[in-house]
Amino acid sequence: MAGILKTNIVSSDYVKILSYTELYGFFSERMNTIVTGISSNNTYQLSDGTIHYHTANSEANGNVSLNGFTNVSVGNSASMAVIITNNVFKRYISTVQVDDTSSGVTVLWSGEAAPTDGSANTDIYTFNVLKTADSTYTVFANKSTFG
Repeated sequence: MAGILKTNIVSSDYVKILSYTELYGFFSERMNTIVTGISSNNTYQLSDGTIHYHTANSEANGNVSLNGFTNVSVGNSASMAVIITNNVFKRYISTVQVDDTSSGVTVLWSGEAAPTDGSANTDIYTFNVLKTADSTYTVFANKSTFG
């Protein structure tokens, strides 16, 4: 049976589609544009978007908290990206928390170690957060340099 589903979801709940699904067109994701650079402590909400873009030069090396994962069910995942603009000071993200805590959070960095420097251009940090149990997360983190 083929059909068209049109909806406007206005709650924080999710839509579950069972069976075969075909999608035509494209998805776009909300981007949170932040007109400052990263500072020493930064909080990013899933509800603000999955991409958080700092457009000004970063002020300090940063600790980040990826928030909103209490609403993600066990066995599910969500990804977030943080884009930081740098200058000669080469700031970077070194510590990752989920929902304001590092308790129950395992962070595995690409290349096996957390970054110890940034570039003089633009760095994109991607975080794939897997909720493995209540208040328990595995975060696969990566830093890519552009420019």
